[in-house]
Amino acid sequence: MSKRRDKGFTLAETMVVLLLLGIVVSVAQLNVFALLGRSRFKASVQDLVDVFRMAIKASAESDQRYQIEINLNEQTYALSEITHVDDYGDIQVKETLLEAQLPLECYIEQVIYDDGRSYGQGDVVYFWIGHAGWFRGAAIYLSDKDGNQYSILINRLNRMVELLDGEIEMLGRKDDIDMTF
Repeated sequence: MSKRRDKGFTLAETMVVLLLLGIVVSVAQLNVFALLGRSRFKASVQDLVDVFRMAIKASAESDQRYQIEINLNEQTYALSEITHVDDYGDIQVKETLLEAQLPLECYIEQVIYDDGRSYGQGDVVYFWIGHAGWFRGAAIYLSDKDGNQYSILINRLNRMVELLDGEIEMLGRKDDIDMTF
């Protein structure tokens, strides 16, 4: 007697393969969405850093001064050209050159100036730059939707603006007694 051998897969084998493929695809899809969210966050933060760098370059190449305004309540920022600073320090801006809204993936939590003043939710902070450099330095602390921390450091001494992972502690002011030769 000869046994007849069927070629092909059984329904159960096909169902198991389809189930495994479905699991692999869903895990890959979750990873892709997480990667896209991180990319969108990095791009948004990089746009903000680029605005600071654009102000640095424009002020270095001209005799013009610029203001960057960050609204921590609305999570927006704007770049403006400064036309006049009076004797009392009041600033008049000519026009807003650029305005942007941070996406939901990106949240500015706090800004700490290098003189120790700290600002958070509900505040509006300003950065001024002219030919001589930044008026003051600062650390801008941000987080993404997963709670990962990032920092933008604005160094008034060397005009550098850098984006760093983590919450970076700013160097505070030192008293004369703490300074050694």
